[in-house]
Amino acid sequence: MELYKILELDNEKVAAVVNPPENYFELLGGTVAQTKNYPSLSAGRFDLIHLFTSDKSQLNELIKESIFAVSPWGKIWVSFLSKPEKAKDAINESNISKLASPHGLILVETININEMWSASKFIFKEKVATSLF
Repeated sequence: MELYKILELDNEKVAAVVNPPENYFELLGGTVAQTKNYPSLSAGRFDLIHLFTSDKSQLNELIKESIFAVSPWGKIWVSFLSKPEKAKDAINESNISKLASPHGLILVETININEMWSASKFIFKEKVATSLF
């Protein structure tokens, strides 16, 4: 399945992408990737935010910015290196969740984008509670 479908990115969504790799649009696939405009996080409310980083301190700041920029029903995807160097500051699914949880975000799923990048999908806890009714 093409990445833009997994991310639920279509022409109806307002999205922002931060620090994407050079081949991001190629990774997304489909025609939606070539036609969308991805503004910065300061541009307003987004249905989807896709963050790329390999730096833990940068990730913490990006999550803080994202919670104010994403709509309450939106999604935040955090992409990290699939095979990081063995360092205590390496980003992985577990420490992303630890950074995101205090901001009301819960991990929904993690996917492999390619051999270099993985991505974890987060939504607000209230979204889960609301969907149960």
